[in-house]
Amino acid sequence: MNNATETEKHYRVALRYDPDGYWVAEHPELPGCVADGEAAADALASLEVARDLWIESRHATGLSVPEPGEAQQYSGRLLLRLAKSMHRELAQEAEAEGVSLNSWIARILAGRHTQKKSTETRLVA
Repeated sequence: MNNATETEKHYRVALRYDPDGYWVAEHPELPGCVADGEAAADALASLEVARDLWIESRHATGLSVPEPGEAQQYSGRLLLRLAKSMHRELAQEAEAEGVSLNSWIARILAGRHTQKKSTETRLVA
């Protein structure tokens, strides 16, 4: 496979904000292929360059280039083990709210997720 084709493949991107004040982007399938920038867009643009150089370097040294990972599929089902006391507490809360235990736990997790997204939005702004 030639470089042009490989650089056009869609590798997963992990993007995170570093507490030191910059954004870090990386391709998990390409070990060590990491870039950063003052803004998320800068980190992503730098990652494109880093990816091309990473692939070029692998070819120059005769090493193979990994294929992009398959997107993980999720069913929405989760088997969870937890302490008996927590199970009891959550079941009592669900009963008090008049909902199933599954619905109650999903509501708690959704609230946490919304709170996390709100915090991430404030960091970006």
